[in-house]
Amino acid sequence: MADQWYYQASGKITGPISASELGRLTKSGVLTPDTLVRKSGRENWVPARQVKGLFEEGRQQPAESLPQSDTGNVRAAQAQGTVSERQKIGRFEIRSRLGAGAFGAVYRAYDPVLDREVALKVPHRDTLRSEKDKERFLREAKAA
Repeated sequence: MADQWYYQASGKITGPISASELGRLTKSGVLTPDTLVRKSGRENWVPARQVKGLFEEGRQQPAESLPQSDTGNVRAAQAQGTVSERQKIGRFEIRSRLGAGAFGAVYRAYDPVLDREVALKVPHRDTLRSEKDKERFLREAKAA
């Protein structure tokens, strides 16, 4: 019988899934190096980075994850129209989408520098063209 795996995401345990499905979820960015996984028959959960073959050595995230630069991440998020859980924008790790408004989408995110959860607003593509729009966006962000 093939190996069966479980993983934890957003406080839920998912599985059993096959090893090939585990690899597919890793490549698609659903699983990150820090996602906890467990092989069937074992009691201990381990970070996915410890599972041989899931992540290339020295690589922080799957190739399909958003780029690491702040500007690139925001542009990628705007182009996608959505950000998946566990993707990063700058130093922020996205946990879930909270909602969307006229200027952008708001995400629940984790800030490792402050070691706390924050609300992160990502403007929609082409919404901040004028100075007036930028001022309104900053005013809304400061009010949050």
